[in-house]
Amino acid sequence: MRRVSVLIRRWCASVRSWRARPVVPIGFAFVAAVLGPASEGVQAQSVPGFEVSVYADVPYPALLAFDPDGTLYTGADTIVSGGSTPVMLNKIGVGGSPVTLFGNQPISDPDACVLDVAGTISGVPRTLLVSGVLGTSNVGRISGIHPDGTVVTLYESGEWWNVAEMAFDHAGRLLFTAVQSRAIWVSTGGVPTKLATIPGSAYPHFITIAPDDTIAVGCSDNKVRLYNPDGSLANGSLATVGKFAGLEYGRGGSFGTDLYALDSVAGTLVRIDPVTGAKTTVGSGFPTGLAIRDLAFGPSGDLFVSVISEDRVLIVSSQWEFLGCALPGSAGYPLLVGSGTLALGSSNSVNLSHARPNALAGLFLAVSSASLPFKGGTLKTFPFFGPIFVPTSPAGTIDIPFVESSGLPSGTPLVVQWAIQDPAAIYGVALSNAVMGIAP
Repeated sequence: MRRVSVLIRRWCASVRSWRARPVVPIGFAFVAAVLGPASEGVQAQSVPGFEVSVYADVPYPALLAFDPDGTLYTGADTIVSGGSTPVMLNKIGVGGSPVTLFGNQPISDPDACVLDVAGTISGVPRTLLVSGVLGTSNVGRISGIHPDGTVVTLYESGEWWNVAEMAFDHAGRLLFTAVQSRAIWVSTGGVPTKLATIPGSAYPHFITIAPDDTIAVGCSDNKVRLYNPDGSLANGSLATVGKFAGLEYGRGGSFGTDLYALDSVAGTLVRIDPVTGAKTTVGSGFPTGLAIRDLAFGPSGDLFVSVISEDRVLIVSSQWEFLGCALPGSAGYPLLVGSGTLALGSSNSVNLSHARPNALAGLFLAVSSASLPFKGGTLKTFPFFGPIFVPTSPAGTIDIPFVESSGLPSGTPLVVQWAIQDPAAIYGVALSNAVMGIAP
C-alpha cells in the first residue's frame, strides 16, 4: 500500500503541473496492485488503431441522432431501399442498452431525426424531431416526439416533402436538406425557408455542421459542397466520394475534427481535410450499396454506423469508452473525451470542454467503475483516487496530455471524471461524463 500511495501522489503532482509541460509522463503501474488484468477486446482490422464492434441490435435503423447524455435515437425504415410505412423510432441507452421503441404512435417514413435539445423548434426541450413523407403523397412532415413520448406535428409542406437529413448549427438554427427541392432549408422556430439551392441538377442528401458553422453537404453527384452560414457557396467541390452513406465532422478525441464520409461503393471510411479536401482512407470492409444508412459521432467522439441490412448499429471506438453521467451547468453538459491507446510509450490525453470558465474543477480517477450518487448526479469513478483540483481555462476547458510510461497490464481500466464548481448546476457542482480507457 505504501508503494501505491507513492505512485498516486506522483500522478497527482503530474496532473497539477500539466499547464507547465505540454506532454506529461505519467505512470499508472499502481493499478496492477489494485486490480488484476481483465479479458482483452477483439481488435478489428477494418479501421487500424480502432475497435469495430456491434453497439446494439436495432430494428431497421436509418439515420442517427444523439442526446448529449449519450442516448442514441435512430430513424427507421422497414424497407432497405426506402419506403414510407409508418413505424416507431428506436431509443438506445448509453452503452448500447436497453433498446426500446420511442413515441406513442408510429410516424410515416421516419428516416431522419435530430434532437431539439433547447426546444427551439418544438417548444419543449429534448424533443426528438422526425421528418418523413406522408404515405404516397408529395407532402413532407416534421414531427416532434416529446420526452414523454407524445407525438405532435410541427410543420408540413409540399416544397420540401422528402427531407434527407436534419442538423442544428451552433446558433440553434435547424438546417435540413430536401431532395426534390434541391435545397437547404432553415428554421429558427418559424416556418422553414430556403437557405440555398444546389447548383446544376444535383440534389443534396447528407448535411453536417463544422465547428465554425460551415455547412457541408453530400450531394447526388458525389461531391461535398461547403456553404457559409448565410447560404452562400464557399466551395462547390471540396472532394468527391464514390457514393455517400454518411457525412459527418469528428467531435474531437481520436478522430479529431476533420470531415468523414462512408463510401458505399468502395465500402471505405474516408477522412477529408476540411480545408484542402485531401482524402485519406482510414477504414475498409464496410457494407456496400444500400446496406448503410448513416454515420454519426457520439458525445464520446466515437463513430457510430447504422447498418439497416443487418438491423444493427456499429461502433468504431478508440480505447476510451463513454460512460455518460454528465450533469449540466452554465455551459450545458461538460464533455470529457479520452484519446490514445494507453499502450507503453503511447501519447494519450483527457480533454474537458463545455465547462464553466475559470472554475475550480476536481478530477476523480479510478481503476474500476461503479455508480455513486454525488451532488444530484452520479460519479462513475468509484472507488476513486483524488479529487485533484485545477482550474478550467477562460474557455471552460482542461486538456491533460500524458505518456503512458509504466505499461499497464492488458485489460486494465482507467476511469476519469471531472466535477466543476458551477452555481447553475442543481447543487452547485456540474459533472462531466465519465470515460474509461482500457490498456491493450
